[in-house]
Amino acid sequence: ASTRSSTPPSVESRTTCWADMVDDDDEPILHESALVASADTASPSDAEVDPMLVDLESGDDSKKQEAIEWVVGSVYPLAVTRRGCRIVQRALEVATSADQLRIVEKLHGHVEDMLKSPNANHVLQKCIEIMPPEKMQIMIDELIGQGASVARHRFGCRILQRLIEHCLPA
Repeated sequence: ASTRSSTPPSVESRTTCWADMVDDDDEPILHESALVASADTASPSDAEVDPMLVDLESGDDSKKQEAIEWVVGSVYPLAVTRRGCRIVQRALEVATSADQLRIVEKLHGHVEDMLKSPNANHVLQKCIEIMPPEKMQIMIDELIGQGASVARHRFGCRILQRLIEHCLPA
């Protein structure tokens, strides 16, 4: 007879990836309107009620710009969290091209870490998809000489795939 319990481990006792620990409810909130459902109940549908996403979707240009400014000031810390990566991606989608460029520039020096992150790699992919190829040179420069290791990484390979799809060969 097996002594294994048939009940699943509690949410508190398991962590599926390091980013789940970053999204802990005890984490200080960077912006008062960034409060969402707790990480253990979060789902893509919960993201729709995130006040920051509501501000980014707002018809009120001043609210939208204020939200974008907040994202620009916190790009990397947001990108590595489950909720934050969705906020940064949405900001990239609704921002002006000048604000998009400001967001991409904030990624400088973090590309290698971000492509290894289960959350931040989605932000890099979104940048590659929406930005003109010539604006992605800062990302490419950080990856020079690392192609083989990036290609073998479970998230890094996605970044190389997007670069191949969206950027012209030199």
